[in-house]
Amino acid sequence: MATRATYKFSSKSARDGEVFIYNHWDNYPAGAAEHFFQALVHAGEYGLLRAESFIRGNDRAEITESHEIHGDTEYRYDIDVAEQTVTVFEREIEFHADGSYTESWDFHSHLNVKDFIIKHRHKEAA
Repeated sequence: MATRATYKFSSKSARDGEVFIYNHWDNYPAGAAEHFFQALVHAGEYGLLRAESFIRGNDRAEITESHEIHGDTEYRYDIDVAEQTVTVFEREIEFHADGSYTESWDFHSHLNVKDFIIKHRHKEAA
């Protein structure tokens, strides 16, 4: 399913900075949970979800510039590498009678990465 998303990997450590990743396929929460799981399989000795492990575990993932550069995404995932948490935002579009619309990024959830995987993995897209 072509549910697009961007993932921001950041850390409080200035050394790490921020890395953004775009993924074109299967990025609803159940799909993201599978992406996170595959990343942890490739995480190495520390077992942490990081941008590097996400790229290794997901061959369709590609580094990008920011969340905002992709106008077609439906989800944004912010991963705090140090805390191993994920905050999810879902795009909401409200259409108006005059044909215009407004967009917003609504808070969806905030969980520890492993709890996110347990909660969402193996669930089907709605």
